Amino acid sequence: MAETNKPVAGAYVGVGVDTTLGGGQAYGYSTDGKNFIACITPFGFTFQQSDALKMQALFQPVKQLQLLSPDGSTFNLTVADDGTLKATKEGETSGS
Repeated sequence: MAETNKPVAGAYVGVGVDTTLGGGQAYGYSTDGKNFIACITPFGFTFQQSDALKMQALFQPVKQLQLLSPDGSTFNLTVADDGTLKATKEGETSGS
């Protein structure tokens, strides 16, 4: 079944019968009122390909993290090749 992001008349979110992972009650949705897509099943959470594509960006390495201190200052945290962490206050250069 092709997924769609545009629900039509009859679309709903609720409890239905999971028919893809062995049956059982599941929480899910239908964008067309006919095909039920299970999200939370007795086997755990299930994801569609479109969900995976949206989550993919969350699992990519990052070059720097921004952290907020209790006083509201922003710090950029980076790591050197030897694993050393370095915090630089936003707006300051490393030589300051």
